[in-house]
Amino acid sequence: MNVLLTGAFGTVGRHALAELLKAGHAVRALELPTPGNQASARRLAAPGLEMAWVDLRDELAVARAMEGREAVAHLAAVLPPLSDLQPELAQAVNVGGTRNVLQAMKRAGARRLVYTSSVAVFAREQERPPPRRADDPTGWTDPYSRSKLECEALVRASELEACILRFGAVMPPAPPGADFRVALRMAFEIPLAQRIETVDAGDAGLAVANAVSAPDVGGKTLLVGGGAGSQLLFRQYIGDMLGALGLPMFPDEAFGSEPYHTEWMDSAEAQRLLRFQRRSWADFMERYRKERAFSRALTKPFGPLLARYLLRFSPAWQKRRLTSPRAGSSTS
Repeated sequence: MNVLLTGAFGTVGRHALAELLKAGHAVRALELPTPGNQASARRLAAPGLEMAWVDLRDELAVARAMEGREAVAHLAAVLPPLSDLQPELAQAVNVGGTRNVLQAMKRAGARRLVYTSSVAVFAREQERPPPRRADDPTGWTDPYSRSKLECEALVRASELEACILRFGAVMPPAPPGADFRVALRMAFEIPLAQRIETVDAGDAGLAVANAVSAPDVGGKTLLVGGGAGSQLLFRQYIGDMLGALGLPMFPDEAFGSEPYHTEWMDSAEAQRLLRFQRRSWADFMERYRKERAFSRALTKPFGPLLARYLLRFSPAWQKRRLTSPRAGSSTS
């Protein structure tokens, strides 16, 4: 099948690209012509792969990239925290770009669309107990989730043979794309008791690739999570990640108390149709710790000192210090 893949060199996109090529599809990979992306294209040169250097906001360029394509896997988007810092950009790329993709598909006669959305579209406070299901209420809480909900509505109204995949917390997380301090502040706002379901980026990429040609997925919204072995609390998530980097756990008081949008998900239907779940949280952490072994050895001796520095970016910790002069003297 001739496939257009947007966001081909992103955290999930590069895995989707590899799986699509492995399955024998001819892939036209759409990306921005940044030096990093162009370097990736040179490394990934392979039979069946063609590049299209296109900004999704360029309607005519998107239409040209669509020529001769039968299916689209649309992953490209502006993610947090950049979407929070530049909401107009997020709206133009995420919503405007998706509108351009849909219009180009109709003109080219392409019918199959896989659109990637996020667990972020679920309202933060819900009466329903876990797991979250595809038909649970949704609600936007930031520019990113708002754009994703708008895009989902556009996809459903398109009359295409479309499948929407809502990802859990993809691991490893995408690079912040903005000042790391913004991403750090966001992490500190998540309560330690918050439920979170991760999904390995490779597994998410496989789900995308399989959805391109899988029968019986048209018109469905599927939740793509790692399954029971990837369902944990944020306390374990952040503690394991910090430990892999050679850093101690932050004090409980450094974290927020307001509900966040992550949740355990019912991914049974997605797994039945797409057969993508291969790696659990434990599997990811084993690989991640090995990859970070050298940097962890360098960081660990300075862990407590570095942790105290990072605590400066916790809104809750800074508020506590203002109200209690003796607070903040320890990181344990």
